[in-house]
Amino acid sequence: MLGKIIVTLFVVLTCCSCKEQQVKIVDVRSNLSTKIQLSSPQNFISDILEPTQIVICDSLLFISDWHNSSMINVYDLNGNHITETLYKGRGPGESSNILRIFANNHHLYASVADGNIYCYNLDDIRNNKRLPDRVLSLPDNLYSFPSISVANNQLLFVGRNNDLSNICQTRFCCYNIDKQILQEFGEFPLTDKSLYSYPQNDYSKYTAYQGHIHPSPDGNKAVVIYFYAVGLDIININQKEIKTSVFYQYPEVELVNIGDTAVKAVKRKEKSKRGFLDVWCNNEYIYVLYSDKQFNQEYNQGCYILKYDWDGNPICEIELDREALCISIDQHNRYLYVVTPTDTGSDIVRYELNNEML
Repeated sequence: MLGKIIVTLFVVLTCCSCKEQQVKIVDVRSNLSTKIQLSSPQNFISDILEPTQIVICDSLLFISDWHNSSMINVYDLNGNHITETLYKGRGPGESSNILRIFANNHHLYASVADGNIYCYNLDDIRNNKRLPDRVLSLPDNLYSFPSISVANNQLLFVGRNNDLSNICQTRFCCYNIDKQILQEFGEFPLTDKSLYSYPQNDYSKYTAYQGHIHPSPDGNKAVVIYFYAVGLDIININQKEIKTSVFYQYPEVELVNIGDTAVKAVKRKEKSKRGFLDVWCNNEYIYVLYSDKQFNQEYNQGCYILKYDWDGNPICEIELDREALCISIDQHNRYLYVVTPTDTGSDIVRYELNNEML
């Protein structure tokens, strides 16, 4: 299982007015009494390259893979290939890289290089229309770390401005597309003592806390996972505040000079734990993929899925019978889909779920 890790849960209530943080400390492992093992899945799709994400919406399965010339491939839930979109290139509807995909309100969103989001109508995808019907972009003075999400016509991202003379001190940004208004919110954890060692006039803190924001289907909340920190934040999108923070390990990084310059770069410590590898959520629960491995151990894959409610309470631990690269659950909560590595690439398998796992 996850090993003998002592986990501290920080329930942090913060808002834009910087109210005093209220911290409650709980031993997470002692509360995670339900442990489930899953085995013998059904093979679903074989011999694909190395997907970074899978998303299911409206009976379609989307595979994101920047190794392919077509970076999004679409399948039905019988495993039949339907179409493909988002090609590598510099032309209309193309990009050099894909960062993150997610789906809600009958649309697929792809966060790509250069701070853009391509929006696809699912009916257009079924009809083999390969160009996005809309492209959303951040203003030039904003930068995301690394991907952008969409919820209720707002762009959400872990990020900062590009003004070195006036660096914002918050972690998250919400940009209203119609009103063209930016709201910044979310303090860095006051209990992370290493924050005091970061330079105050550069972006080291943002690099250490870079990660992905994944919104709930109803668009009212979002969960944030991190590359260098083992933990997550739960955001109230409507109130623009961090509702709950759950951290196993703060970012274990060190600052190093770039060449002979005075410019600092953030470098991970090889013996620190990897952050959560992937996340999937519905309106009731959050599921995160965890490896329990250090950065100096090979491969960015894990076999543990930790389930939380939207108050940050741990519900159960699911152990898979194989390593996984990314996860997703269908909209009817019948199957857990898992990308698992093979000697020649990757396969997608699916586990049948029961009420205990949901």
